[in-house]
Amino acid sequence: MFQVVSCFLRNSHQYLMLEGYHRHMEVLIIAVVAGIGIAYFATQNPITIPITLASYHFFNIPLYILVAGSLLFGLLVAWIISLFSYFGNSILFHRQNTRIQKDNKMIQDLTNRIQELEIENTRLKEHNTTTKIVSSDTTRYDHPSLLTRFRQSMG
Repeated sequence: MFQVVSCFLRNSHQYLMLEGYHRHMEVLIIAVVAGIGIAYFATQNPITIPITLASYHFFNIPLYILVAGSLLFGLLVAWIISLFSYFGNSILFHRQNTRIQKDNKMIQDLTNRIQELEIENTRLKEHNTTTKIVSSDTTRYDHPSLLTRFRQSMG
């Protein structure tokens, strides 16, 4: 059984390493294809254009640089937006983990209290049993019944 589990763990670790390798290869292939696409676009559109940004004027900017720059700027903005989402989610996860830890501590405290109460309940039951025996003995000898008194007087 132990060999099966260790083999499974070793294979799953190797699978995770291969999965990471395949992801890097996928990113590399996508980057190469995008680079080829931009290069093809650049050879098909060699024209230059003037750009006015606010009060700044730029002359003779190749069209492919404008397109690639716009794409990179859009990716940068999307990445910044995803960072806000990431930080918001990490704060939410931290709060949930803190709450779970607090609830687990409360469960542990209540479990300990239940164990203490069970021990006390057992102790009280034992005490009650010994008390009943003592009280029944006390009643028998301190206050003898009518029949016992009659036997004692006859005998």
